Amino acid sequence: MSTDISLSSSRLPMYAVATQKRITGYDSATGAQWTIRILAAIALTSSLYLAWIALTHGAIAGCGTGGPVDCSYVLDSRWSTVFGMPVSVPAIALHSTVLALLFVPKRSRLGKWSRSLVVLASFSAGLGALWFLGLQIIWLQHICVYCVVVHVCGIGMAATAAWWGRSSPRMTAQSLAIAGVLLSVLIAGQVLATPPEKFEIIEHDRQLPSDISAPGAGRGADHIVPSTSGAIFQSPLSDSVSISIPNVDWSALWNPVALVTAQVGAGAPAARPVNNPESPAKLKTATILNGIELDVTQWPLLGTSDAEIVIAEMLDYTCVHCRNTHHAIQAAMQQYGGRLAVVVLPVPLDSTCNPKITSTSAEHAEACQLAKLAIAVWHQAPDQFGGFHQWLMVNKRSYTQAVAHAETLIDKQRLRTELDSRVPSEFIAKNVELYQRASAGTLPKLLFPRSSAVGEIRSSQAIVELIHQNFAVR
Repeated sequence: MSTDISLSSSRLPMYAVATQKRITGYDSATGAQWTIRILAAIALTSSLYLAWIALTHGAIAGCGTGGPVDCSYVLDSRWSTVFGMPVSVPAIALHSTVLALLFVPKRSRLGKWSRSLVVLASFSAGLGALWFLGLQIIWLQHICVYCVVVHVCGIGMAATAAWWGRSSPRMTAQSLAIAGVLLSVLIAGQVLATPPEKFEIIEHDRQLPSDISAPGAGRGADHIVPSTSGAIFQSPLSDSVSISIPNVDWSALWNPVALVTAQVGAGAPAARPVNNPESPAKLKTATILNGIELDVTQWPLLGTSDAEIVIAEMLDYTCVHCRNTHHAIQAAMQQYGGRLAVVVLPVPLDSTCNPKITSTSAEHAEACQLAKLAIAVWHQAPDQFGGFHQWLMVNKRSYTQAVAHAETLIDKQRLRTELDSRVPSEFIAKNVELYQRASAGTLPKLLFPRSSAVGEIRSSQAIVELIHQNFAVR
C-alpha cells in the first residue's frame, strides 16, 4: 500500500499541471517568456514617461543639459518623431502588444499565433533600438538615458526571442524579415517626412524693475533706467566713459580778449559713442520678458535700428538648432523687407562663461570664444556684424577659422585689443543674466514682448505667424 501512495504522490504535480491547463488554458510561462515580459514592462514604463514629456512639453528629470547626456537635445531633434507623432507612442503600442500576447491562453484562436507575433514584435523592437541608438551615438552625438533604457530592453527582447524561437528556424527567419521591412518603413517615414516644428511657446509674467539685475552683477537697481513702457536693461556700453581731450584755441594766447572768451569744445571720443542722446522715453527699444527693454543701438543687431518690428534671439554659435533657426529668421526678414530687426544675444552653452551649464559637450567647447569674437566684431565694426554673423551661422566654424575671417573685416591689432578688453566678457555676462531670467534651458529662444518661442524653428512661416500674434502686424 505504501508503494501505491508513493506512486500517487509522484503523480500529483503532473496532475496539478494538467488541472491548471484545463482551467486556465495556458502553460506556466517559460524563462524566455518571463524575460520578455520583464523587459517589455520596463520599456513600456520608460516609453510612457517619454510620451508624457513630449505631449506636455515638460522637463525631463535627471537628464543633463549641455553635455553628451542631454535628453532635451535628443527629444527636440527631428528623429524624435515618426509620421507626425513622438516615437514613444508606437513604442507604447509595441510593448503593450507584447505583454498582452504573452498572457493570451494558448488554446484560444489568437493563442496559436501568439508565439510568432511575440517573436516578430521583439525583433521589431530590437532592430528599431539599433537604429535609434545609432542616431544618438553617431548622428546626434547626444544620449537620452530614458531612450537608451527602451533600446537596451528592445535588444534584450530580440535576443531572447531568437533563443525562444530556435526550435522553429523558419518562423524565426520570417519574423526577422518582416521586422526588417517594418524598420525600413519607419526609416523612410523619418527621412522623407517634413520635420515637424518642435518649439514651445512660453508666456512670461510681468517682471519687476527692481528685480532685473541679478545679485552680484555689480550693477544693482541703478542700472535700470525708467521708461514709459518698461525698464531699460542697460548693456555694458552704458557704463563706458568717453575720454575726450579739450580743443583749445592756442591762438588765444596772443589775444587776451579771445583768451577770456575762449570756448573749450568736446574732442573726439576715444571709443565709439555708445549712449543715445535721446531721452529714454524716445529710445527705440525691443521689449522682452514682459517688461524688460533693450536699447537697440547698444546691442548687436541684424537689420536697422529704425525697423518697425524688433525681436531678440538668444543663440549659441555652436548650436545646430540655432543654425537651423537662423535660416528661418533670414527668410522671415526677407519677407518683411526691412520692417523686421533682430537683437542678437549670444549665450554660450559652455560652462567656461555660462554658470547655468553644468558640463560642456565637445560640440560647444569653443562657444565662449566664438560669442566674444562676434561681439568684438560688432563693437568695432557694426556694419560688418551682419555678414560675420551670417558666416558663422551658415556652417559650423572653428574658432581658428572665425578669427581668420574676422581679421579680413577688422584690423588684426584692433581686433586683438577688443578681445582683450572687458567688453566681450561683460556682454556675455549680461546675456547670461537675461538667459537666467528666461528660465535658461533650451536654445535658441526667440523673445517677444510677452512670450518666447523656445527650441528650433524650421519654417519662416512659423516665425511670421509668431510675429503676427505678438505684434498684430502682417
